[in-house]
Amino acid sequence: MIEYHDPDVFKFAKPAPRSAVKLAKARKAKAHELKTRRKVNARDKHVCFYPRCRETAFHKHHKVYRSKGGKWETENVVSGCATHHRWVHDGLIRLVGNPDKPPLEIEVTKLGRDAKIRIPKVAA
Repeated sequence: MIEYHDPDVFKFAKPAPRSAVKLAKARKAKAHELKTRRKVNARDKHVCFYPRCRETAFHKHHKVYRSKGGKWETENVVSGCATHHRWVHDGLIRLVGNPDKPPLEIEVTKLGRDAKIRIPKVAA
């Protein structure tokens, strides 16, 4: 017979609280993001993706936006200065190709042509 005054009878293994699980996932994602940022900085040498740009590239641009399922992977992230990063998001230019396998090509969109944006020629 079970004695109900025994406290060990109703002990169940408790799972971790949802907030702790969520926090652990966020920490793991942040660590992965930092690792990818370091790899991208080493690859791009803090230089903007735009030809002949002399600004330091502090911004990271996702070719496939994170809101559209883009990941923090080196083939999806490229370094850019504030101006040229804004141009991409404003739809003036588009990045084509894999940043890990140069050359990364830049296309001027119709909106960019209307704004008279020209890609400088770079000697090979």
